Amino acid sequence: MSIGGGVEFHCRPGSEIELLRFPLRPERYPLRQWRNEQCSGAIRSTVHEFVGITVDQRRWRVARIVTRARIEMTSTDGEHRLRNSYTETSWFSPELGKELQRDRSGVSELDEYENNSRVVPVLRDYPD
Repeated sequence: MSIGGGVEFHCRPGSEIELLRFPLRPERYPLRQWRNEQCSGAIRSTVHEFVGITVDQRRWRVARIVTRARIEMTSTDGEHRLRNSYTETSWFSPELGKELQRDRSGVSELDEYENNSRVVPVLRDYPD
């Protein structure tokens, strides 16, 4: 990842991190953590109950998935530290094999500057 002024961050957990298992079923995944020269972090996902939601006047059966993560990175030049944490709730349709909606709130901190964000994308088109 690059930010202005040529500052770059590289983060590879070092091993594959299992986010979800298919077929989806309600379960809480164990906390997955990593630490290496470039970054450290932790992530946990929970597949909650299946619920019905309506998107664009159509009803879908979806899994509600909550993911919490935190990542800390040091820039490649060693002069900057980036911290990011977020909580994301997504509604995934096994029928479509797609996420229908997501609600992600996070906090990022670059050195001493903090930024809060919220993103809520929604599927607007789907196969008939």
